[in-house]
Amino acid sequence: MRLLVDMDDCIAQWTSRFDELVVELGFQELGVKTTAEQIETEVVFDKFHGLTPEVSARVLEEIFNRDGFYRNLEPISGALDALAEMVAEGHDVTLLTAPWQGSYSCASDKYAWVDEHLGREWTYKTILTNDKGRVTGDVLYDDRPAVRGAEYAEWTQVYFSAPHNAGLPGLRISDWADWREPLKFLYDSGRRVG
Repeated sequence: MRLLVDMDDCIAQWTSRFDELVVELGFQELGVKTTAEQIETEVVFDKFHGLTPEVSARVLEEIFNRDGFYRNLEPISGALDALAEMVAEGHDVTLLTAPWQGSYSCASDKYAWVDEHLGREWTYKTILTNDKGRVTGDVLYDDRPAVRGAEYAEWTQVYFSAPHNAGLPGLRISDWADWREPLKFLYDSGRRVG
């Protein structure tokens, strides 16, 4: 089976690092909210909600475009083991991630993260694209509610649970130890897999 796995907030802790930098750089004083604060206002995943263009540009420059931001993310618990298990069980696994277009270092940071945490061979199994629907596969593990290209994709999305996708219908896992469960469901229900 061809399994596609997103990076940010699926196997790498993007949100927690963003929140740390919001506090560290004093952006809360400018109206930037951490994820916990966004959950209270029910506007999750829109890091620029209610911000002026000047503040948004500053956040982009100092966090999203920060050299090393993507490279220095911590792995999500159990994710690296799950990837190794997927491969050991014979699945064709590809990392599928959308780069931040305004960042000169995002793409190289992501490849460096993969090399450091998974090994050089995984860099050859990593695809950076802003249109994930163009990549063929059976299943995409991704936290994002509106994956670009999902409407014409061949894969079935499995949500990696996060505040910004809570309550949305669909298959999901909350822990990487459960990565096999959606595959069993798809197989048992007769949906196209493998």
